[in-house]
Amino acid sequence: MREAGAIARLLLLRAAAKEWNVDVNQLDTKNGQVIQRDSSKKKDFGDLVETAKTLPIPKASEVKLKTDSSSI
Repeated sequence: MREAGAIARLLLLRAAAKEWNVDVNQLDTKNGQVIQRDSSKKKDFGDLVETAKTLPIPKASEVKLKTDSSSI
């Protein structure tokens, strides 16, 4: 499940990068939005769906899973 979520997150980041014509490395996600660091640009995940549908699905090897140190 974590891998699927990471793939979806990367797809949304790439959709925003395409819409804003910026590098995906300038973007992050927070509270259901993609945000561009160092600017005030924000976009809800739902508003990126149409663009995301046009992009190729990222491969699992393209995502980095955050470690979860809170679960044992």
